[in-house]
Amino acid sequence: MRRFPVSVASFCSFVLILALSACGGSSDSNATAAASLTITPTSVSLSKGAIFKLTTTAFQKDGTTPVLADFTYASSNNNIASVSAAGDVCAGKWDANFIVCTPATTTGTATITATLTKLPTATATTTVTVHEKVDRVTLNPIGSACISSGQTQVLTAVAESTNPTVCASLGTTAPCTIPAATLGQFTFTANDPSVITLSTTTPGTITAASPGLTKVFASISGVNSSAQPLTVCPITQLSYKNATTNDTAPFTIAKAATQTMNVVAIDSAGVTLTNPPVNYVSGNVYGMTAAPSTTASAGVMTAANSGTSAFTYAECAPPTCNKNLTPIFSQGIVGTVSGAYNAPTIYAASTKSLNLIPFDTATSTAGATITLPYLPNSFLMNHQGTKAVLGSDSNPTMILDVTAGTVSTFATITGAKVLSISPDGNFALISNSTGTFVINMATSPATSTVNTATGVAIQGQFSPDSRFAYFTTGGPTLFVLDLNSAVTLTYPQGSNFVDVSVLANGSLVYLATAGAIKATPTCDLQNGGIVDSQAVTSPTTMATLPNGAGVVAIDGTTLKYVHNTATTQACPPAVTESTIPIPLNLSSGTPKQLIVDYAGNQAVVTGTGNQLSVVTLTAGTSKAVTLGASANVSGIGDVSADSAFFYIGGTDNTIHKIDLGSGTDASQIAIALKDANAATVAPDLVAVRNK
Repeated sequence: MRRFPVSVASFCSFVLILALSACGGSSDSNATAAASLTITPTSVSLSKGAIFKLTTTAFQKDGTTPVLADFTYASSNNNIASVSAAGDVCAGKWDANFIVCTPATTTGTATITATLTKLPTATATTTVTVHEKVDRVTLNPIGSACISSGQTQVLTAVAESTNPTVCASLGTTAPCTIPAATLGQFTFTANDPSVITLSTTTPGTITAASPGLTKVFASISGVNSSAQPLTVCPITQLSYKNATTNDTAPFTIAKAATQTMNVVAIDSAGVTLTNPPVNYVSGNVYGMTAAPSTTASAGVMTAANSGTSAFTYAECAPPTCNKNLTPIFSQGIVGTVSGAYNAPTIYAASTKSLNLIPFDTATSTAGATITLPYLPNSFLMNHQGTKAVLGSDSNPTMILDVTAGTVSTFATITGAKVLSISPDGNFALISNSTGTFVINMATSPATSTVNTATGVAIQGQFSPDSRFAYFTTGGPTLFVLDLNSAVTLTYPQGSNFVDVSVLANGSLVYLATAGAIKATPTCDLQNGGIVDSQAVTSPTTMATLPNGAGVVAIDGTTLKYVHNTATTQACPPAVTESTIPIPLNLSSGTPKQLIVDYAGNQAVVTGTGNQLSVVTLTAGTSKAVTLGASANVSGIGDVSADSAFFYIGGTDNTIHKIDLGSGTDASQIAIALKDANAATVAPDLVAVRNK
């Protein structure tokens, strides 16, 4: 026998505001307004002697507004299932006080009916099936074959008893299968309901919703089966083309204009999907934004600012596509925004000054000096020109709101250096002696994701879609912070590496190791496979080419251009690459900073002397540029979004404007950064603000 607490009233009253199913009183006015009832669930399967509570709701005439009401319950067969005034169903008979549930002596079904007291014609019913006690549920094999999006499959299950007496009554020995006809309905559940949908009218029928992997299990009377994997066929082929020209050639549109891009997604069963859940990406959201179209299988690129370009592509990647499976990336198409680029504002800072000075290159005037709370050690601006992050050797990290001209501090992260900013402009990767952090600058105040167990990152880069942060601590492990789950994953690589770069369409991660630049696919990081290895000597710094052509690395006095000409969509992919060595031709100093222009056609390598090297990648040539005014290079610089100029500080306390087209020091910008003694210092931290 089972015992249940005493119910508190003979009529059940529900206060729907609380999603109610409780007993109590109600006013006549509210009860009179009730016009209909619903009971959930509409069917229930119970083992003999089990107890289950029904949820009953009264509604006004509109059928949607809940209302306080009185109603009664009744069973069509009290020998099978009886019900208390509170809606507690006993798979057998309640005693007079609804305390003890005596198990039914036979199996069968009963209908429980709820009736409005003031309106007897308003009723709702549920079917209760009472069966032998279920001890074990088994989901029948689903099979290893996947089903394509939109297709259906029927799941079945069996229930068993391990009770010898029960099995003997069924004419067999324990364990035994309980006849399906006596059970009622199984409930099937998916661990990830975004991958498949379950029919609410035909139990066991599932519809493939989105490419991915989930686990499903069956249950009845509170007993669950073991879960089995079920795969909705993943997308394995992804074609991305210009909808106007039906090709992959570069395109040009005017500011505010749009370009539709078509996608053809084919799954592993060879089925072409009509509305694949792919993500559209622009590697330069300052120049061009990407979004799905209202038309199936299409995306829209919108030109945001003139005079720049963006590498665009489509991807099917978890957690929205190929969920719990491997991602797939299309080839990329470069889009250019016609028209004149808005001359940028250059922000100048120094590791020796609390001054931060903006200089508008359009008007050749300096703006109001911003006072920093601490001396900076690093300075990066997002491409959109809205936020910047400054690290500090022993003080809190600083965040510059460019529009407001204000600086806030991140007090919990001190002594950090800024390593990278995400393409969408919202996240910054920083590290200090205690660990590695990602700051979300899109929140107010900014928030951080922290994983101190990963060690101190020395280099890092975000994925083109801004979903992951890849970084290295200088050891043999690749760290990948998933910004969706805030979990850092670790992937052993077998050898130490000093830098990491991501191919512009997100399909490959490059590792700079002693003797080689290695490419590992993002679809198979867990296996640590290397799909290509290019011989180098001792690379120190790498940079991704925004046009998808590969990566470049400083290797002694040479720039090594790892040229990617093909990456298949298989996992792991077949990769075709070659290395082009380009002498830097620097007559003095040691190569230090490496930066690539927005178009991916030129790279700039700064040194510690009075020269920097402008490298034309398409031609495989370089030109040494000597700074004017007998100045040496000071610190780090930045490139404009039109790929025309590089701005770098000099020891003459000015910013040098390097014309990348002519390879000359075109002009010098006087910047009066002052130290604590009011002495002018060199602008060794320079960032370009696109506007």
